[in-house]
Amino acid sequence: MEETFVEYIVKTKTSFSAIGIRIGCIFIVICCFLLTAVLGILGVTLGALAIYLTYMAFQMTSVEYEYNSEISVDKIMGQRKRKKVAEFDMKNAEIMADADSEEILRRVNNEMKVLDYSSREAGKLKYAVIFNEANGITEMIFEQNEKMVEALHKIRPSIVRIANR
Repeated sequence: MEETFVEYIVKTKTSFSAIGIRIGCIFIVICCFLLTAVLGILGVTLGALAIYLTYMAFQMTSVEYEYNSEISVDKIMGQRKRKKVAEFDMKNAEIMADADSEEILRRVNNEMKVLDYSSREAGKLKYAVIFNEANGITEMIFEQNEKMVEALHKIRPSIVRIANR
């Protein structure tokens, strides 16, 4: 059997909480430097520390997801720190289709664990895969390009439904 390996990266939409964190950090930096007149060198030190923490906050609130054809998902923060957040076996998949399709919506229930690794942008085509594993049923939502969908279709053609959008 032919082995196919495809990767795809999606940048997530910045959430309101991430924007709030960024604004709060900038406000703290400004306050530290305004307090420099009162605190002297301690104010400069606190300002430098606040700039570093603001930089880290911006890095940690910039999130991308990388998928590959082996159904593993890596979370990339600040385009430099990578963490594996999910890994599934396509053998345990029941169905993969457009997340808004009847086939997916029919199977969704309250006991199901839902993992959303999409950009969360409206209007983007999102796929959902339902996995039946030992620890329960999981729905994973993600975005794919045509190459990735075709690679997954080669692995399990009977369950992958290619969306017509």
